[in-house]
Amino acid sequence: MGQHESASVSDEQIVFQPEAPAAAADTSLSWTILVVDDDPQVHTVTLLALSKLTVHGRKLRFLHAYSAQEAYSCMQQEPEVAVVLLDVVMEQEDAGLHFVRRIRDDLQNHAVRIILRTGQPGYAPELKAIQDFDINDYKTKAELTRTRLITSVTTAVRSYDQIRSVLQQQRGMEEIVHASSRLLSHHSMQPFAEEVLRQISTVLHQQIHGLICFSADDSPAENPVVLTGSGRFTDSSRQPLDTLDPDPAAAYVRSTIRDQKSRFEDTRIGIHLEEQGHRFTIFLGLTDKLETNQRKLLDVLLTNVSVGFRNIGLFQRLEQHAYYDELTGLLSANKITAQIDSHLSQADRGMLVIAIDVDNFSEINDALGYEYGDQLLCTIAERLQTHFIGSFSVARLAGDTFCIFGPEQDLQPQLVFSVLDEPFDLYDTTSTIPFTLGIVRIDDFTGRGTDAVNRAILAMKQAKRSARSRFLYFTRTMQEAIQHRVNISRSLKPALLKNEFQLHYQPQISALDNSIAGVEALIRWRRPSGELVSPQEFIPTAESTGLINEIGRWVVREAVHKAREWSETFQRGIRVGINVSMKQFYSTSFLPFMSHILRESSVDPGLIELEITESLVMQDTERVIASMVNLKELGVRIAIDDFGTGFSSLNYLLRMPLDRLKIDRSFISNLETNVRSKSLTQFLIQLGRQLNLEVIAEGIETVGQLQITKELGCQEFQGFLYSTPLPEDDLHQLFRNWPEVLASKSSKWNYSENS
Repeated sequence: MGQHESASVSDEQIVFQPEAPAAAADTSLSWTILVVDDDPQVHTVTLLALSKLTVHGRKLRFLHAYSAQEAYSCMQQEPEVAVVLLDVVMEQEDAGLHFVRRIRDDLQNHAVRIILRTGQPGYAPELKAIQDFDINDYKTKAELTRTRLITSVTTAVRSYDQIRSVLQQQRGMEEIVHASSRLLSHHSMQPFAEEVLRQISTVLHQQIHGLICFSADDSPAENPVVLTGSGRFTDSSRQPLDTLDPDPAAAYVRSTIRDQKSRFEDTRIGIHLEEQGHRFTIFLGLTDKLETNQRKLLDVLLTNVSVGFRNIGLFQRLEQHAYYDELTGLLSANKITAQIDSHLSQADRGMLVIAIDVDNFSEINDALGYEYGDQLLCTIAERLQTHFIGSFSVARLAGDTFCIFGPEQDLQPQLVFSVLDEPFDLYDTTSTIPFTLGIVRIDDFTGRGTDAVNRAILAMKQAKRSARSRFLYFTRTMQEAIQHRVNISRSLKPALLKNEFQLHYQPQISALDNSIAGVEALIRWRRPSGELVSPQEFIPTAESTGLINEIGRWVVREAVHKAREWSETFQRGIRVGINVSMKQFYSTSFLPFMSHILRESSVDPGLIELEITESLVMQDTERVIASMVNLKELGVRIAIDDFGTGFSSLNYLLRMPLDRLKIDRSFISNLETNVRSKSLTQFLIQLGRQLNLEVIAEGIETVGQLQITKELGCQEFQGFLYSTPLPEDDLHQLFRNWPEVLASKSSKWNYSENS
């Protein structure tokens, strides 16, 4: 304060004069007011004016500072100051405002309320400073009457109380969030229990003498196990509760368990939690009585603790389910692959992964029942566990497939077979069960545990297919084949989007007049590099990845539109045969798609011939027949491809709405040398004609094959003898020059096409 004035006190105006200060209120039941002014008389008159004031039933307690630096020290020592009555001008003109800045920025105290007073109006702070520093009020000393001072301080104290309460709740909730995060990071009981007591102590801001006890439904409730303790119970972990007797806390825990409900007293709390047959009892010995806000925060935290106990039980059950096989008790695929990963990361050498499969297990299940099958799997698991212990890991991967991981020197295939080839005695039945192994050497392997297991399974399946050995090691050749398939799989979708696929067409020749009666559309994939990928390579991959439907739709759309285009170009209809895959044919969208594409192209449906394999027909005959009937209603033709290889029932052939049979090339290739092939071909041609079906022979490559099939009554021919599959431009040339091309070929065959 720059000017010093003597004054007396009236109800309306503070007049400064010497007065005896009022007695300070009881600290525990008072609001702390810090008076900051360089004039002692201001301190005296302020005490006189406010000495009898109470706010929310609490008196005022006064602290005094005569400079900004002294006030800052006060605030550091007394963080619970409610209101600062602050002179603006003291040792410096802006000392007051500088002190406010330090309160807000350095001390991060945003709760304390600040009332500025000045006897020099010319030094009044700007409005922006008042707003930036959250200053509660600003008055000149001339206008600050006693009533106004009381009103300002009362308002400021009430504001402080509300702000402090909000900030305490905010801090408390932040602590709850942090505590919950820490609690949920634990997945086993002991560290979780220890964390519970730590976080309760943190949230309540006091030392806790705590216990967490555990008991199950089938254990004595009077003597649970102490999971952990804190404070004076720190050394009680993992001991029975009765070791604490006669400490009153032990009796308090027992009464909480007996009553099966939580109890709250001033300095003792007992929490009862029960989750799926497990009882958790928490005892809290408090240093101080809880305030209302602390009790609310404890309630929230205990809710999270209850959830945490439940989650630990769930986590342990999930861990058991994820890492152990329920039927056999062996490790699961997840667990053994994690162990392999661990060895790979440590660069352990000389280890093997062996996949073991029970041959013909599905037949065993069908013949002897699932109960027998399950018991057999358990017996196999028991044998493997008994013989491969110590440094070995044994798992059941899935179904009837097991896995062993261990040192190569002790894990030779012959040793595994010696364990498993002994007869199995189950349900008064003795059986010798065959097994097949697939083996991966970790030394020859790069990748993850799942890759190692998958490669062992792949080698095992390869051994089954080869039928030459009961086991196979995974080799570089297998690896290269896998990588090639992966590359094909990754490239299929981009190839479709970039129009890398194209159709080639192989002519089908009529026996009646040697004209081109139709063509078969055959997909080809030419990469930008010029590499031609065989359909035998990418079609199986397309089927396994599900892209076959998209590729199939592209083929159908392209072929149908070409049929329409050729009808206009060559002034006659040219039949186009289109191969339909099993997944495509069984798709519920195939029939609507065909209907749409036929309408879109305006093609004569009779020029479109859908070719399905005999093996597809035999998988679900009734469903196939129903689909055929629906397709025939669209007007398209239907042919059975590879006829003669699938052992079709004559009854089914009579019911199918077919137009043509395509005799498989496997019969045609041996016609000239094998009497049986000729007899079978003759039978198939006669069968087709008796069923009023057209018959075409595929794979005609020699004049002899052509002559025999023609003599047997075949109506059309397709094969390299006439033409390889051709790109569209070359096919157009063939259409235009067919008489000349045929004459040229016939002259070389030494066989008359008119014979």
